Amino acid sequence: MENPAPETPETPDPALENVGIVVIGRNEGERLKTSLRSVRAHLPRVVYVDSGSEDDSVAFARSMGVEVVELDMSTPFTAGRARNEGYERLLSMAPETEFVHFVDGDCEIVEGWLPNALAAMEADERRAAVWGLLVERHPDATPYNRLCDTEWRWCYPYGDVPYCGGIALMRVSALREVGGFNGALIAGEEPEMCFRMREGGWRIHRLHDVMALHDADIRRFGQWWRRAVRTGYADAERAWMHRQKKGQYWGRNVVRVWVWTFGVVAVSVGAAPWTMGLSGLLPFVYVVQAGRLARGLASQGVPWSRALRYGVFSVLAKFAMVAGHIRFARIRCVGKHRELIEHR
Repeated sequence: MENPAPETPETPDPALENVGIVVIGRNEGERLKTSLRSVRAHLPRVVYVDSGSEDDSVAFARSMGVEVVELDMSTPFTAGRARNEGYERLLSMAPETEFVHFVDGDCEIVEGWLPNALAAMEADERRAAVWGLLVERHPDATPYNRLCDTEWRWCYPYGDVPYCGGIALMRVSALREVGGFNGALIAGEEPEMCFRMREGGWRIHRLHDVMALHDADIRRFGQWWRRAVRTGYADAERAWMHRQKKGQYWGRNVVRVWVWTFGVVAVSVGAAPWTMGLSGLLPFVYVVQAGRLARGLASQGVPWSRALRYGVFSVLAKFAMVAGHIRFARIRCVGKHRELIEHR
């Protein structure tokens, strides 16, 4: 069977002629095909960075006429490294590119987002990145997908914000100024780079517009737990990296998580002899905190059952994050090779 002729963009948008796309992925299957089609339909400059897929991801991308970068897997893979190599290849193909939109292979860019994001970027020359609302494709498929959808929709601020996620439109000059992503980080590379951008006077902006459909596909508690462990690991690593810099908030996050977990438990148990056991009621603050978080979401129109579930899992996630902190500390102390924490 002959290889199909490479597909070309259906309706290239001349307003996006200075924009390129970098998609990263690994064994994303049909999700990658949907992702590539969503950007390839309107843009000719698309680079796909593959990190050792065993499915037909590379062959499909090439069949669409997409430039493919296959990472050398003898070097540890990270998303930051993939994005760096992707945008460097993009610039080698089209040096005149002014903006690059990063997309994960499990996401589909929605119609109309790219022009809106570009307009917002061009409205302020000090905006380094613009991102928007991520919507879960199948929010009711699993309780964990619903948690992700709740987080995407209601738990991030709009306007000028401290950081963006991995799906965002970024200014090439800002990327070059800070040296791109830190390819050594196994998670949390986007907030870390945004911190460096803001140190240089750049701004990160979030729009209310829907940006992309995301397919979390989290089906088991263990997957959700590993995702939270990865968050904790990333917080600890960034706090250590920037421990001497003002304005970094990850150190406070780490302390806050430990206070809410082992701090509460230690006081509850340790103070029991002096409080006639009344300190044993201290863990009730977990219930109060879950209710407080739920009430905040409910005030935004989130159904109470959904809001309460998010509140409970947010409290539980702090214990997983502590596991991530401990994992980072252990690796840091013994010099063990860091491995990517994947939740799928």
